[in-house]
Amino acid sequence: MTIEYDPAMGVLQIFFSWRGTVLQQVATEPLFWIVLLLHGAFWGIDYAIRLDCQGRGGVCPAPGQNLPEINWSAVTLTSSLFAFFLIFYQSQCYSRFYALYGHCVALGGGLMEWSSLVRQHMPYNPDVQWNCVRFMLAALNVEYYGLRDAGVDDDEWKIIKDRGLLTQREVDRLKAYDGFKPFLPVYWALGECKEHLWTPGKTSQANVLRMQMLEDKALKFRGHTSQIINHLKQPVPFPYFHVLNLMLVVALVTIAYALVKEGHIGMTFVVLSVYMVCVLGLKSVAVQLADPFGTDEVDFDLETFMKGAQKNALALCMDGFVPWGRQLPNELTNPLDGGAVVEPHRPKSMDATKSFGTSKSMGKRRIVQPPKVSPERTSEFSAPLEEHATGGQKLLNDHL
Repeated sequence: MTIEYDPAMGVLQIFFSWRGTVLQQVATEPLFWIVLLLHGAFWGIDYAIRLDCQGRGGVCPAPGQNLPEINWSAVTLTSSLFAFFLIFYQSQCYSRFYALYGHCVALGGGLMEWSSLVRQHMPYNPDVQWNCVRFMLAALNVEYYGLRDAGVDDDEWKIIKDRGLLTQREVDRLKAYDGFKPFLPVYWALGECKEHLWTPGKTSQANVLRMQMLEDKALKFRGHTSQIINHLKQPVPFPYFHVLNLMLVVALVTIAYALVKEGHIGMTFVVLSVYMVCVLGLKSVAVQLADPFGTDEVDFDLETFMKGAQKNALALCMDGFVPWGRQLPNELTNPLDGGAVVEPHRPKSMDATKSFGTSKSMGKRRIVQPPKVSPERTSEFSAPLEEHATGGQKLLNDHL
């Protein structure tokens, strides 16, 4: 479930937050504790070497200076390379997250548009309209429940039935269907619409257009359901993910080793812990963004999506609006009544053409007659045409 927060909240309040933060995620990450134990082991080896030196009676280096030295340029190289891999991976997961969110929003919007078209163009019968809408809502439920674990389980089928979207027979048909399950209820919804709009040989052009609008909405809805499935089936390639984790382990181990020579044991543990919280936290967030249909803190609240879609569909189908047509409600006044009709200004370049046809101005139609042509002027145009026709006839006779 997405955690809502105020961007203006204080820094201290953010710092001491726990639920939904990377602190909660890193605390359950085994690698975090393994690297800390490994860092302690490096300190233990350093102390063992120093104690051995003191036992021989020689001049011994200070604590933390007994391990073979590692050049910090090598540590920086591995850390920088890992940072590049991590930033690229996180950007891909972030883009993927909002692409999936966009498809979920489009599904909800498509259902609102579908319900509106059903309300406007289908017969004013509650059973007819609900049959056209409930299958689309069922498709949304099947889509979202199918994204979890191994598909829609029996409890989720029962939820769909309890919402009044499918009968037991329809549920059994969906379970037995081997194709793309979310599309089958969409097909059923189109069949319900066709039942009332399409009659072979007798369908009006208006009903053909209505059916085309409904088909367009249904197929766009199907497209978004398929995009979600295909996005989840095509994550960041595994070889890249493998290299990312390999670089993560190498970077953390080299830093855990190099920090031994840089200060007191307590300070190095603090520095290493803070670094790992940031690095492992960013990686954990990226992994959660890659699949936002689970139970993580950043995942989508699918139940809210489904309940909201059904609530909107029911509200549209139950709305009692009746068009006013040519009548204005009594408590309203029309600001257009009594207004002067103003002829729009026309540029001079239009003077040669404005005399033909009709012109509209502020809702007022003005019929303009074509210009009159004198007989003398008519003869000027007709004489060349007659002469051209006579010459053409003469050429045709000569050829024959």
